[in-house]
Amino acid sequence: MSLKKEIIDTYYLYEDFFQKKTGRAIDSFEMSEIRDYFLKLLNSKNKHFENITHAEDTFLYLYHYRELMEVKRILQILREMSDQNLYQRFLMEFFDDSSPSGLQDLKVHQINNESDKIWFSKEKSSNETIDSWRKERFAKYI
Repeated sequence: MSLKKEIIDTYYLYEDFFQKKTGRAIDSFEMSEIRDYFLKLLNSKNKHFENITHAEDTFLYLYHYRELMEVKRILQILREMSDQNLYQRFLMEFFDDSSPSGLQDLKVHQINNESDKIWFSKEKSSNETIDSWRKERFAKYI
């Protein structure tokens, strides 16, 4: 199975998981909340994850999926604006269909680092942190 498909499948699996376990949609959780919930699962007697690496990979897949959806959302806006040059430049910078994750490799590393920053700054508003990074990242396109 490709990594891109695994990311998508993992998201939908945990979309159902969170709805059943918490009664909330996964989209309503901040990434720091998801990471805390995974740590709780790791530390529980009823082990959900094989180990911490499995939990971290799952967390990153969920985060990558959200980023892919944000990239696709902005691509749609650019397409609707009928700015083909900007659309192509954005597509080349952020999205790479031939890469294992669907995102440019450099962007994947950036997202991994951001996920750690979000978790370690969870006392502050994580959504504001994410929004500010996205604004910086995507500002020149929209």
